Amino acid sequence: MNDALEAVHTVEDYYDGPRSGVADFAGTPHYYRSIYLDVREWDADEDRFELSPVTSEVVGAACELAAIFGRWDLARRSTPGFIWSDAEFGAVPAERTRRRELETFLESSYAAAAKVCRVLVHGEFVRCDRSRARWKVRWRRAGAVATAG
Repeated sequence: MNDALEAVHTVEDYYDGPRSGVADFAGTPHYYRSIYLDVREWDADEDRFELSPVTSEVVGAACELAAIFGRWDLARRSTPGFIWSDAEFGAVPAERTRRRELETFLESSYAAAAKVCRVLVHGEFVRCDRSRARWKVRWRRAGAVATAG
C-alpha cells in the first residue's frame, strides 16, 4: 500500500466524495473517474477509480473550468434569491461561452486519454482544510493497466 498523499487539482463531480477530476498519480497528472456507477449493485464502500494520464494543457483547462465554477458558486451563495436555468449553471454570464469551450475540450481530452491507458486503483480522498477545493488523495493499485491496442 502506498501511503503518500498526492495532489488533487480539480473535483469536477462530487457525490459523497470526489468522483471525477484531475489528480496526480505517481507524481504525474491523471484524469480520475469513479466507477461506482459502473457496477450493477450499489455498494456504499465502492472506492475504485479509473485513471488516465493527461497533459499539462488539460490540467490548465480543468483548473480554469474549476475557477469559472468557483466564481459562479460564490455569486450563487452571496446573492439572495439567486436562481438559474440548466443553461446558466456553473458560469456567470460573461464566462458561459468559455465554460462550454473548456467542457468540450476536456471531454474529448479525457476520452482520448482513456483510449491510451487506464489504471484501476482504489482512492482515498482526504480533505486538507475546510474547503472542498483542498483535497489530497492516496491511491492503491486495484488491477492491471489497460491500454489501447
